[in-house]
Amino acid sequence: MQLQTERFTLRPLAEHDAALFQSLYRDEGLMRHIGDVMDEQRAERAFRASLKAMLAPTPKFYFWVIEEGLQQLGVAGLSAIIADEEAEPGMILLPHAQNKRVGFEVLRCLVDYCRDELQLQQVVARFEANNFAAAKLAENAGFHDFQPIEEIHTTGQKVKLEGFIKFPNTWEQK
Repeated sequence: MQLQTERFTLRPLAEHDAALFQSLYRDEGLMRHIGDVMDEQRAERAFRASLKAMLAPTPKFYFWVIEEGLQQLGVAGLSAIIADEEAEPGMILLPHAQNKRVGFEVLRCLVDYCRDELQLQQVVARFEANNFAAAKLAENAGFHDFQPIEEIHTTGQKVKLEGFIKFPNTWEQK
């Protein structure tokens, strides 16, 4: 399903998006707060797995390419979708799309989709505790009740924060 914000189109990830997807997940600067940088083969497998996951009868993942006109800005997704319960939004933006409120507008669109189309009870934001941009974005988008959680990665232990938007009571249109 294609999504639309005031400025951006979020179209479903497709076969012809392999180069964009793989370049994002192979970029050390873009991945520094997300996870391990992927080598070429791992990025290719991740892309194939993402396409396949979207086609499942009950998808647990959705991915969209964020576009403004003909310009690609990055990839957004919903993961850890638990039917009728929750999902976790995420996105990776190309450098030219950062600090231009792209993230805010896309995140609000994903939350609306979770509420209106997937009819979930809540949306969960998880990000590294030292990722101040993600923290500000989540807070501005309406996430609250941040709690520390720990995750183990191949690069070592990372402390993350987790915040929530619960429906219908806590969701305000901003």
